[in-house]
Amino acid sequence: MLCALPAVKEPDLHLTHAFAPISCYYGPSQPIGSGDKVSKVMNDDKFNMSMRKFLKQVGVTSQRAIENLVREQKLDKGKLTVRMVLTAPGTNLNHVVEEELDLG
Repeated sequence: MLCALPAVKEPDLHLTHAFAPISCYYGPSQPIGSGDKVSKVMNDDKFNMSMRKFLKQVGVTSQRAIENLVREQKLDKGKLTVRMVLTAPGTNLNHVVEEELDLG
């Protein structure tokens, strides 16, 4: 599966890429619902809604886990290095995001 965010011509402070439409293709060059534009739009909408739901759950639960860690271990200064690894069973997806959070 190959997914791509659309190119952004000018910065828009009201929208983020997380809510931009995503074009996804399965296989060498076959779009979802190939040959049927209505089906493709419906599949893309369903996929985008499903992905947004997943990303929202990841964001909310991850923030809660980090806040609990900081509170329980009484971390109030310095930096905390966090790492998120995204995988999808049955694929070669292994996306790593690492960041230092400033604790104050």
